[in-house]
This record gives sequence, C-alpha cells and structure tokens, in this order.
Amino acid sequence: MVMRTFCFKTKTHNKSKLSLQYIKGLLQSSKRNIERICEVVKERQYCGSLGKVDNCQVAVFAALSSEKYYGLIDTELYLPEDWTKSKSRLKKAGVPLERHNPQTKLELALAIIKRQISLGTRFDYMAADGFYGDDYKLLKAIDSLDKLFVFDIHKNHNIYLEAPHILIPSREENQKGRSHSRYQSLSQPIEVREYIKTLENEDWKDVVIRNSTKGQLKCKAYLRKVYTWDRKSENYCERMLIIRKTILEGEEEEIKYILSNAKEMQHSLQALLEMQAQRYFVERTLQEVKSDIGASEYQIRGWLAWHHHMALCMQA
Repeated sequence: MVMRTFCFKTKTHNKSKLSLQYIKGLLQSSKRNIERICEVVKERQYCGSLGKVDNCQVAVFAALSSEKYYGLIDTELYLPEDWTKSKSRLKKAGVPLERHNPQTKLELALAIIKRQISLGTRFDYMAADGFYGDDYKLLKAIDSLDKLFVFDIHKNHNIYLEAPHILIPSREENQKGRSHSRYQSLSQPIEVREYIKTLENEDWKDVVIRNSTKGQLKCKAYLRKVYTWDRKSENYCERMLIIRKTILEGEEEEIKYILSNAKEMQHSLQALLEMQAQRYFVERTLQEVKSDIGASEYQIRGWLAWHHHMALCMQA
C-alpha cells in the first residue's frame, strides 16, 4: 500500500505513522460506532442510502474506473444553505473561508472535475446518475471543458426531436403591455418516457455490453440524435439519446435513459453503452468503501478530520 503522507504533515507535526495505523484500524475493526455523526454537518436532509430525510451528511464523490478496477479519488462535503448561515458554527468546525458561501452539489461536482483536470488526471469520459444528467447548466459547463460525458437522465427529461426554433416574439401593433423578453420555441418538447412509447420493435438493437459473474450482460438499446433546451438560453444543444432496456431477475424490465455529448457517428451504440455501464463499478466503490473500510462510520467533529478520514479510506 502506497501512502501520500504529505497530506498529514505540518511544520511542527508529522501524523503519517498515525495515519497508517488509522487505516489498519479501519480494515481490522469488527465493531464500529455508526451512531455518532460528525459535527461538521449534522442537518436533516435527504439521505440516499436511507431513502428518506434524516440527520446525515452528504458528499459528492469522484471515482476512476477502468474495466474491473475502480477506486475513489476525490470528494467534496456538501454544506446545506441553512447550515452555512451560522458563521460561528463554520468557524468552530474549521470550515475554510472559501467554503463559507453555500454551494450546490452540482457546483461541487463541477469543481471536482476542474480540479482533477488541473491535476492532470487522465480520463476518457464521465458518467453520472440522473441528478447530474438532468442539469442543463452542468452539461453545458462540461461541454466547455471539451470532455465527453455519458450521463443518466430521469424519465421526465424533455427532449426535442428536431432542432427547436428559438426566438423572442416581436411585439404586434396595438398590443398592450410589455414587450416579450424571454426566449420561446415554436417546437414542443416530449418527455423521454413518452417518446419510448412511439418506438417499434425493429427500432431496438440487441447488444452484449460485457461479461459478468452471471454470464453476459445483454440489453435492448436505441440511439438517436436529439436536442435539449433549458427554455432560457439563446441556443439549444445537440445530444445523443441512448435508451437501454435490461431484463432483470423475475422478468422485470429496467429502463435507463442516457444523454451524451458525443457527436453523431463518433461512437457506436455498444461503445456508449459500455461507458454508461461503468457506473456499476462506481456504485460498487461507494458500497465497498462504506461496508469494508468504514467510510461512513466515524467519531470525528471537524472539517479537517472528516477529510483526513475520507482520504485514508480512499487509500486503504
């Protein structure tokens, strides 16, 4: 195990040996206290692992994945807006000044992406769940970074089948009231869950994504160019829509909707599906770092301690 001990050194203290002991304790401990939540952020908010609102912490994580190898590389702790209103609490927890202003999870995700690019981290594309894929502003920001993304989207995501004609309606003669100031489109969008109903059997292709422990991972998939617009901007975006249908155990059908900024004919349908399917290993990373390493099981009360804990869990 290789450790970057400079994270735990200051001018007067060297905690590198203690950090190694800490990792060993995480790996060997059979009894972990999961009740006491770190005082950095103790706020009632939605917890994905619990599936409900409760006292918890939420963080944005980044992971690198290559075939069957995967691991976490970066994280940002999310601070709810109400929590950041107390400057004394921020100071007591040791939150740095640059994080005193509230930031959304989407802003934190973009900050992580930019940081990893600046550090020289090499990656071919990005994948994320529907929370990030539904945000028009984030996807535009990734476009500006010239990076490929393959993001899941929710089933109520709106798309345009043809390029929308965007304009600000001109004021008619003798029309009372203010002039129009917002962009409008003459085209009507359609939700992806409604669009899938228009597809015929011959529109779908059988694709083998990869080999898995239970045999080949197969699905039926569909690909076409679509357009997205946030109803605010002057311009629309061209995207590739991928729809993936997988038969689960018990003949239950799972449908995933995916958007990518790949150019038409740049990547095959199978290649895009393989990119999206790598999200499975990212989810495995989060599960294993919690269950095997104890990333969510700690008794710490400060900003720096939380980040030290997470850094050590990533290296374990």
